[in-house]
Amino acid sequence: MLIIIFGNSDFKISEHLAILTAFESISRYAIGKNVFNKSNIGKTYYEYRFDTNKIISTIRNYMLKGYPERIYAY
Repeated sequence: MLIIIFGNSDFKISEHLAILTAFESISRYAIGKNVFNKSNIGKTYYEYRFDTNKIISTIRNYMLKGYPERIYAY
């Protein structure tokens, strides 16, 4: 998803996640080997100027096909 939104550049998501975690804007937790990030403020951080419905539906379809148990994790 991040490559679709930000492109295939040198985008260091770990730095952004560390800052958001430090300010307690997100919570990070692990289930097994998987690490999840959840917003603590209940809204998105970015407002996109394009239609995100295609991206969201693509991600949901991928998750439903490959990892159906993760759809209901939240």
